[in-house]
Amino acid sequence: MLKLAWYLIDVEFLTEPVPDLDGPDAEAATALLAAAEAVLGDEGLFDPVRTTVAVRLSLISAMRLHDAATHAAGIHSRADLVHLVHGLTLLHAYLTQTVQKLADHTRSIAWAGSPTAGVDRQTADALSTAGEGGEFVTSDLKRAYLALAHTDR
Repeated sequence: MLKLAWYLIDVEFLTEPVPDLDGPDAEAATALLAAAEAVLGDEGLFDPVRTTVAVRLSLISAMRLHDAATHAAGIHSRADLVHLVHGLTLLHAYLTQTVQKLADHTRSIAWAGSPTAGVDRQTADALSTAGEGGEFVTSDLKRAYLALAHTDR
């Protein structure tokens, strides 16, 4: 769960209905979403395997979004764009807060001087800086979402 922050949108993305899936892959897409929620949802275990799966699925999803923005931007409606930017804002907020938590944990290890961890203060500082930068990117995405969502065109 996200902690409250100045860059967050106050609309819950996951409570919005999933747009109707149609076409030849609709059944497979629905099954994939259900399987991902079952394995990676709040009730799932936390272990290295599920973490690896979550990262790989995130990367595959990001590649898909990149390809769609590159090659299929013209087929999406304004409503699709609002939904996409909303989701990207929340996704980036989660990534930002994940990096910040990693920075906190890394800093604790580095300050403790644990040689077995293989983590130094430079790593912790780099993660902290990345987390701070992520807040600004998320804020810009929020601004774009609000402009799209609250403008009649």
